[in-house]
Amino acid sequence: MEITTNGQTRFRLSYLFLVLLSLFAGFAFTYSPGTGDTNDWHTWIDNAKTDGLVRGYAENMNNYPPLASTILFLSNKILQPLHVDNILSTKISILFFLLLTASLFWLWTRDLKVTIILYFALLLNSTALGYIDIYFAPSLVLSLWMLKERRWMWFSISFTLSCLTKYQPLIIGPFLLIYILDIQDIRQLSQFDWKLFFQQIVLPAAIMIIIILVGFGLKPIWLSFTSAFNHPYLSGNALNLNWIITHFLHVFDPNQFGGLINGTASYIITDSMRITLIPRLLFLITYLFALVIFFRREKTFTNLLIYAALGYFCYFTFNTGVHENHLFLLVILAIALFWLDENWRLDAVILLLINDINLFLFYGVDGNGMPFNRVFAGIDIALPMAMLNVLFFIYLYGSVITGNRKIIRSTSESISPNLP
Repeated sequence: MEITTNGQTRFRLSYLFLVLLSLFAGFAFTYSPGTGDTNDWHTWIDNAKTDGLVRGYAENMNNYPPLASTILFLSNKILQPLHVDNILSTKISILFFLLLTASLFWLWTRDLKVTIILYFALLLNSTALGYIDIYFAPSLVLSLWMLKERRWMWFSISFTLSCLTKYQPLIIGPFLLIYILDIQDIRQLSQFDWKLFFQQIVLPAAIMIIIILVGFGLKPIWLSFTSAFNHPYLSGNALNLNWIITHFLHVFDPNQFGGLINGTASYIITDSMRITLIPRLLFLITYLFALVIFFRREKTFTNLLIYAALGYFCYFTFNTGVHENHLFLLVILAIALFWLDENWRLDAVILLLINDINLFLFYGVDGNGMPFNRVFAGIDIALPMAMLNVLFFIYLYGSVITGNRKIIRSTSESISPNLP
């Protein structure tokens, strides 16, 4: 008995040290400068201070929904008694949302080890580099939790909050809808409880959206929405197919796009359909096909995570205007899949590495850039990394679409054709 007690005590103390190390790792990046995006966050705060939250949002002319700038402004207001500047208030708010995300994930899974993996997987993007993707992470985690538990109204509220903070969660929205419908034939739509669907899912979301539209105005929100999905970059430092094209445009057409700089490629701004049409078509074709296949497959929660992750990976791999931080949402899906199904753990880890390596190659660990030259043997290492990412996408996409992967199905995942 004594050995067991001592063993349990040592085990709990080890977890305590793990949590404390994680916490201090977050604080360690509080004063890191972050990427150039942090200048935008500080401008948004100043605009809200000077002209008010609503008018300040319109003046931002950004590609984020209103809740992102609202969180930045409110965080700054709350921390004003401590006399912190915009930089520190932003970093403290980012760390708070990182801790909130990890806490919600632990409450959902009760798995501290996987929660710590989630925390460190998001640390570079959030506290270190200063991106505010973390602002939509708690509500996204909560929406997945509520979706799995079939608490539809709470799912609707939390997922809508995510979309009102950043638009990227909308990309997985069709997969979530198919999971909720839980049908494999269009003719089954007549059996679906549409009344309950509108009451518990559509109505709460509509009320929240209307409040935001009335409060902030339709025009600035619409402009931000169209801007979010029409970035002029071929690839905004995202290691995908368009980064491969970017590299070769520098090499083979330097007169128009400029040559390599010290052997490295830089992002290209272009709206030429000659260059962007095929990547965009590849995104639409692969995304829609994954959606159709998921419609035909069994609607387990594990399957939802797999196909939602695959659909989002289509967006990252092929769509134009994708940035280096846009894999953030995929990291959350991958961690949830890592927790649910051990057969997908290796693939989930690879997705986490793709995300962090992409960030590190361009911005290092503090936003000042990679601390050394990324050219190896005369080759910009970003090029083979982008090629490897595309190859991994092809492998993953093929294995999922063909159904050539074993899925462990929990008995708790069984759901009925209609909403409860």
